[in-house]
Amino acid sequence: MPEHANPSAPRSTSTVLLTFAQQRELRLRSARALAERSKPSAFAYAVVFGALAFLTPLAREHPGTTGLFALIFTFVGLGRFTLALSFPGSYPRSPERWRLLFAALTVGMGVAWGMFAATCLMLYGISITSLIVLIATTGTAAAALVSLGPSGRMLIAYEVAMLLPSGLYSVFSSVPGAKSIGVMSFLFIAFVTLIGRQIHRSFVSAESNQLLLESHTVELEMAREAAESASRAKSEFLANMSHEIRTPMNGVLGMSELLLGTKLEPEQREYATTVRGSALALLDVINEVLDFSKIEAGKLTLESVEFAPLDLLEEVSDLLAPKAHAKDLDLVCWRPATLPTVMCGDPGRLRQVLLNLLGNAIKFTEHGEVEIGARVVAQGAERATVEFFVRDTGIGIPKDRQALVFESFTQADGSMTRRFGGTGLGLTISRQLVEMMGGTLQVESEPGAGSRFSFALDLPVARAAEPASGADSLQGAPILLVCGHTDRAAMFQEWVRHWGGVPSVVPEVDELGAPAAAAAGPFRAAVLTFPHDTAAAAATIQALRAHPATEQARLVALVQHRELVGQDEAMAGFAATLSLPVRRGALHRALLEVTGRKQAVASEVAQIGDSIEIPPGLRALLVEDNAVNRKVAVRLLEKRGIEVVQAEDGRIGVEKWSEGTFDIVLMDVQMPEMDGFQATAEIRRLESLQGRRTPIVAMTAHAMSGDRERCLAAGMDDYVTKPVRAESLYEVIGRWAGRTGDEQAA
Repeated sequence: MPEHANPSAPRSTSTVLLTFAQQRELRLRSARALAERSKPSAFAYAVVFGALAFLTPLAREHPGTTGLFALIFTFVGLGRFTLALSFPGSYPRSPERWRLLFAALTVGMGVAWGMFAATCLMLYGISITSLIVLIATTGTAAAALVSLGPSGRMLIAYEVAMLLPSGLYSVFSSVPGAKSIGVMSFLFIAFVTLIGRQIHRSFVSAESNQLLLESHTVELEMAREAAESASRAKSEFLANMSHEIRTPMNGVLGMSELLLGTKLEPEQREYATTVRGSALALLDVINEVLDFSKIEAGKLTLESVEFAPLDLLEEVSDLLAPKAHAKDLDLVCWRPATLPTVMCGDPGRLRQVLLNLLGNAIKFTEHGEVEIGARVVAQGAERATVEFFVRDTGIGIPKDRQALVFESFTQADGSMTRRFGGTGLGLTISRQLVEMMGGTLQVESEPGAGSRFSFALDLPVARAAEPASGADSLQGAPILLVCGHTDRAAMFQEWVRHWGGVPSVVPEVDELGAPAAAAAGPFRAAVLTFPHDTAAAAATIQALRAHPATEQARLVALVQHRELVGQDEAMAGFAATLSLPVRRGALHRALLEVTGRKQAVASEVAQIGDSIEIPPGLRALLVEDNAVNRKVAVRLLEKRGIEVVQAEDGRIGVEKWSEGTFDIVLMDVQMPEMDGFQATAEIRRLESLQGRRTPIVAMTAHAMSGDRERCLAAGMDDYVTKPVRAESLYEVIGRWAGRTGDEQAA
């Protein structure tokens, strides 16, 4: 029995850690190693014995003794060799029997060699022949250290059986010099015993560690499979969540875009624009959640697309302005005139970071103001470094807690979670996104004085800021800015100069007599923050009309609460009213209008997708089970003169397709009765019989990784995700509608 199978034998740490099943496997491996290593030993014994018999006088002088040992070696060697060959079949049936037989034959071989060596000493004494036999015996014993290393006890028994007979004979022999050979034999027995135990322990330790490694590998593989299973479950959940959210979002975004395509009052257009912006922001959140679901891919990817940093800042401000105004906070959006018009980067990630920072600032500020903005740190011909920042006058963060706010599930004070809510993940995610974009999110704060979060990004510039000219210029018109907020006044002044006007700033109407203001009059327009009550507003208007410098000026009111916009009684006397934080484009258009430079311009949003060329007289089949989504798609298509035939599911869609001719099919994927994949397959089957091909575009809320490829593999020609954007829909129609089968195949 192998040494490691004996409970009383010393065991290594690795062996102790093995389970019963692993120890049984270790015994199996030990036996297998013995069988494999013993196969060449039989031939080695035969070669060595044959060489000793015929290269020495043994075979000639003592043929009977030589023949007897030849028979013993042949019998034991063949038995051991046969047992080794039969290991795969015989060991599993009776492991203990196989080990006992193998040990008996091995020790028997050792006894035979030992008796052979002792017989040679008896026959020849201390001579060349006996020395050659002793050297061959010790060499064979040394070689057994490797072949029998898997079994320590078997190795020791074999070595003792092989070396002891000659050693005993030599010690008790009266032949001169024999005792020295006997002592050397006993020393060699001790040596091979010590080395053999070390080799055995090394083998057991190596195999035990291998078993533990394999066990851990299996555990890791099971953990990996469990993680992949959990990841698949998460991906399925996110896919379903995405689909269920995108479907109603398609109605919100689609209807808001349709609304912006109608004639609206400025106030109504502002509300509709905010609804659209909010829908886009929610869509970005959904897309970001789906991006994080790609964690199994190892990384998140950043886009590099053109975006307007000014529009992004204003959009973020508009989204959170109601929250700030609900707390009576003054929300300032700082946008210098030198800010590049168009840059390249990832606006979705940047929007996510700014929304989080501004939302936190509003949440942790009870009174005062909150400011979001950007400033140009360095400007080059092709790149610019822009610092984005959010500042507040809130509770602040102690210096010893500032680093902790970027840790997951951590806030500056444990009581904040109870007081303000939140998970403490927002700043962690924001910091990671900023670092991915090449910046570093920093914080400067003092308790009770507020905080300032900032990060600088070095981004490519697609179009630099240029001063207004031509019809967009104020052409030297004197503009009065009545603003008591220093930063806001400085920004308005910079804007007016950038637009070609001549600004004058006073903090209050009472200071119209100041030298700077008097020198610039008479003013063509006056921009002022609207007072909080109607009486104060009337008094302000009366003071402006009574002053020679402003008696003919047209008035533009900036209101803190946008619900005041459009109230006739409160706004009487003002030519235009804009809500704070005011959009730069809105103020520019208002000043152009009140100074007579240009009529009010239509919103760019109202013309979404109109520049995309679509062939006239198209006929489209819309296969969609959601009534709101059908309504949105029908309105968008009919706006461009496209005739639409509707189908409520895939089965009806196939029937409608069979009854008419269409330039394009817009196919939802998830539908009752027959889904989009089945309907596409049926249409393609019918087309193969009729010899025609219609472009089929997937219009679906399935937006996970691989969904596009799945749609194309199902026979669809293109793919548009919900919520469907007008420009995306028009672009894909313009690309596919009216193309022949040959053109599509090409």
